[in-house]
Amino acid sequence: MKKYIYILTITLSFISCTKEVIIDNLDNVNPRLVIEASLDIHKYNNSYNKQTIKLSKTTGYYNNNYPQVKGAIISVTDENGNSMGTFLDVNPAIPNDEEDGVYTAVDFTKPTVGSTYYLSITVDGETYTAQDSYTSIVDINEIKQQTISFGDDIIQINVNIDNEIGVDNYYLTKIDPPFRIISEYGSGNDEEFTEEPGKNNFDVITYIDEELEKDMEIDISLYGISKNYQNYLSKLFLIAQGSNGPFSTAPASVRGNILNTTNQDNYALGYFSVNQFIKTSYTVK
Repeated sequence: MKKYIYILTITLSFISCTKEVIIDNLDNVNPRLVIEASLDIHKYNNSYNKQTIKLSKTTGYYNNNYPQVKGAIISVTDENGNSMGTFLDVNPAIPNDEEDGVYTAVDFTKPTVGSTYYLSITVDGETYTAQDSYTSIVDINEIKQQTISFGDDIIQINVNIDNEIGVDNYYLTKIDPPFRIISEYGSGNDEEFTEEPGKNNFDVITYIDEELEKDMEIDISLYGISKNYQNYLSKLFLIAQGSNGPFSTAPASVRGNILNTTNQDNYALGYFSVNQFIKTSYTVK
């Protein structure tokens, strides 16, 4: 199916029209490796044993299929060089598993808070590396609900946590209401909040949506992430929101923490992170 770019033009008589433009050569791009390597560890349950890393490649504008990358050698190690798990594209421990560019470890070891972990991927004769620190997440104090008015009454949900004393924390938040197909994400830190005992709690999430209604159940996830990962996410969210307007200069590609140690010009897209998270559900009152 063809895709089109529409350009709005305005004549001197201020009459607007829409012109259909089909741009050639958008398929003639050099594919780049895309690495999806967020290793998420639940704070309390034992689901951390299974972790996945997905490899694919970018493709032309008119191509709807993203090529899967097979035959890669992937390792994740701790600070002492010990393997954290065996990542396989075809995993005998998974029924009906087949080669599909999703590399799965079913024996992943629980990481230690404050430690650094290292990713290495070798594929097509080149090696990509990255590192990230494993950061804790605090428990939720309470989830509060109130009604605010903007002409109509709208429900607001606040998720309250403590600011850890002596620790700089960075957060990824994820909200899944029943009326959204795609999760709603946010990121932030606790730099503006006091660590004074008894006064160190704050709302890490303030969620407002006019479609929220009584008896709806929403899923809430909080991730403790590294400072570098939070900086990376902030740039992505800024671009996604289009805060600079439709006529601003197009932003450059946001580069993650993954380095090509064989050929630095052939860089990969994506990010390697190791994150502790908690998840809960809330029923709207």
